[in-house]
Amino acid sequence: LAEIPGGLWTTLEDATRRTKAYWEEHVYDKPSGALMQRLLQYDDFRTKPVGSSATYQHSAMEMQASTGADVTEDVYEARMKTERLGRVDTGNDRASVLQTKIEVDPLFKLRGMDVFRADGIPEERIWRQPILEDNGLRDVPTFIVNLMLPGANLVVYFQMPSWIKKFEDIVEEEDDAEDTKAFKRFLRGTDQYRNKRWKILPCLVDGPYIIKAMAPAQKEVTIAGGRVGATWHEYDESVDRQTGKKRAALLEVDCDLISNPGVRKICNVVLGQVKNVQIDCAMIVEEPYLSEVEEPAACLGLWRMDKVDLNQGALVPEKDEEQLLREMSVILHANDLVGLKGDVEEEEAAAA
Repeated sequence: LAEIPGGLWTTLEDATRRTKAYWEEHVYDKPSGALMQRLLQYDDFRTKPVGSSATYQHSAMEMQASTGADVTEDVYEARMKTERLGRVDTGNDRASVLQTKIEVDPLFKLRGMDVFRADGIPEERIWRQPILEDNGLRDVPTFIVNLMLPGANLVVYFQMPSWIKKFEDIVEEEDDAEDTKAFKRFLRGTDQYRNKRWKILPCLVDGPYIIKAMAPAQKEVTIAGGRVGATWHEYDESVDRQTGKKRAALLEVDCDLISNPGVRKICNVVLGQVKNVQIDCAMIVEEPYLSEVEEPAACLGLWRMDKVDLNQGALVPEKDEEQLLREMSVILHANDLVGLKGDVEEEEAAAA
């Protein structure tokens, strides 16, 4: 197999032509007991037996429908109590989770993770890269987390449920599970609504002393959309005008980790040691901090960043002349920033 090329490539493509990087292979690893213990504290997150694909139901009615047995509320509460035993702090997170023999089952399926190197400012709207489209990015409904780092984009891809076609047509049903309700409200919400509820929980598993010293006592911090710059781009299911091929719905969040000086300093320290760091991440939706209104929550996805070598990341190609001219044309004809944003969104919607 060829060595990892310096040009552009993506984990979405068939990787038989090259040797996969270490972090590509381990992005799918099971999260640590520490992170799972944290997630099991949420009542609304669906769970499943460890190593199983079967998800536990979330109401007595649903449990009865799935088993055919007569399930009373007492039986249901007993089942839920058994599941929640994992929240007891035994002093050993991993042992505590294993004792319950359950784990959180996220709504999304992980598709992969890419690292794209950039000479200057990292790319926004990473979905526009032709190589992603050419390798099936929109074959299924996809959620993209685009972490914009100093000199690089770290991009994580998730497969969303197949019922997501047009965002404005999404309707919350009375019998939806609590995490599904949270997710549907999230999809229908404004950018402000999403930013107040979207969070990434990175949990440090292993790393050098300088990184461990930066982490809080529980080895866990939160990257919340409301605290850093997070911009959302959504595109309905559509048909390519030239090829006639169906393009599935797409949702991308561009998470700006460079504009805030404090966040940028932390990123620079972590990136300097990232080849020696193992971090488990969970992407969740929950009610805003200190909110007086109780809302359902959802675990959207899980992934691992394990000894990521940014120097092995693919190079973001320079924009061709036609793309640069189109963007400059939009800028020159915009009367103000609001107009510019609207013009760019119209261009993107037409392309999508």
